[in-house]
Amino acid sequence: MFRNNKGITLIVLVVTIIILIILLSVSFTFILGENNIIDFSKGYVSASKKEILFDEINTLLLKYKLLKMDDKNLTITEYFNSFDESEGFSSILNNKNGTYTLLKDDAEILINESEVLDVK
Repeated sequence: MFRNNKGITLIVLVVTIIILIILLSVSFTFILGENNIIDFSKGYVSASKKEILFDEINTLLLKYKLLKMDDKNLTITEYFNSFDESEGFSSILNNKNGTYTLLKDDAEILINESEVLDVK
């Protein structure tokens, strides 16, 4: 009279596979589709690199101000040219309007003698 059901029926197996396919397609779209998570995270990495560079140059500007207290003839151009290539600085350009463009690695940093104005 009573049937003893042991094992998985074909219907349950098919339903499980369909659910897994749906979950897989949603996750692939989330990872590889338009506005995907990989591109989203690259934007945050880029922003964090700019913030790190911003803080690093601000720290160097503070050191410059301290050195300038001892040596009144020290210019910001001389200060940044004192760093060698191993520290990533390639050059500093005087923009003739009180600002300077500092080239470090692949970034351009716009500074004046007291603060960082922009990081590109």
